[in-house]
Amino acid sequence: MALLESHAPDSVQNRWAKQLKDKGIFRQILSKMYPDYFYKVVNLDELYKIPVEDIPFPVVIKPSKGYSSVGVYKVKNAEEWRAALEKLSVDMLLIKNIYDKEVINGESVLIEKWVFGEEYAVDGYYDHDGNPVILNIFKHLF
Repeated sequence: MALLESHAPDSVQNRWAKQLKDKGIFRQILSKMYPDYFYKVVNLDELYKIPVEDIPFPVVIKPSKGYSSVGVYKVKNAEEWRAALEKLSVDMLLIKNIYDKEVINGESVLIEKWVFGEEYAVDGYYDHDGNPVILNIFKHLF
């Protein structure tokens, strides 16, 4: 994505890449099709200020930009909330100097309703004609 940003910042491919990489932006797009689906994007500090009674458990918290399930936590109920926030905060401190902010960025955190079922990750890119090229499809085993 950094390559697109530096060489073709105004391209449709760059816009698509940003929309797919940032989970918060992607949920915003999906919210038009699924208006009742709960999600919220906040910064890491705001997480600690959210009243736990306002959270429709079970939820998943994760960096808006993430990789390899780093910082992803399923929170089943209010009793697990604080411990999950602390684990996420530790993860974000540990990876801060390991990954570029375009790969994992814990400054923005997604809280979303936990959806029962399988989860997959898709790696790909857009070719010079704007066509998506799928490289891998991975099933996440949580």
